[in-house]
Amino acid sequence: MTNNSSKADVWSWGAVLYRITYHMPPDFNYKPPCDRPPEKQQYSRDPNLRHLLRHVLVIAPAQRPDTKWLAQHPYTKSA
Repeated sequence: MTNNSSKADVWSWGAVLYRITYHMPPDFNYKPPCDRPPEKQQYSRDPNLRHLLRHVLVIAPAQRPDTKWLAQHPYTKSA
């Protein structure tokens, strides 16, 4: 069973990764898809990174993947 605490960790990891990638924190007013870069920036060329961000930067914890999903994601496994 995954609790909201670990789901918050997943979101935080995604927010840090977003900031590293786009040099800005994610916008709290974003609308899906969540992998969208800040205005006037291009998408990351890595489709695995975009897929990961799209799934972990979801506001509702119940709709966010858990830490097991994150650990098994192709982006995480290749890092």
